Amino acid sequence: MIYWDTSCILKLYAEEADSTCWEEAAIENDGPLVSSALASAELAYAFEQKESRGEIKPKAARVLTNRFRNDVSRGRFQLIPVGADVIDESMALATHCYHAKS
Repeated sequence: MIYWDTSCILKLYAEEADSTCWEEAAIENDGPLVSSALASAELAYAFEQKESRGEIKPKAARVLTNRFRNDVSRGRFQLIPVGADVIDESMALATHCYHAKS
């Protein structure tokens, strides 16, 4: 099993320089692609950002978000639930890491 980060999933839906590499990896993968349930929200934001910067066509963000949701429903992706405790700890860790003294 390989964990699919949101930035990698994004490349499957919105053309980027290395999208082909990730498309090939997705094809070679046996079973569903695994990611966190957070990927749904992160992808929605990423698609909206791309649309606002003119990197994808107007209204494409909603289409791409729906395409991802459909792929989740069809089993192409397995999204692992994340509890509030994980979110809280992640946020605390981010603060700790970026404010730690070397």
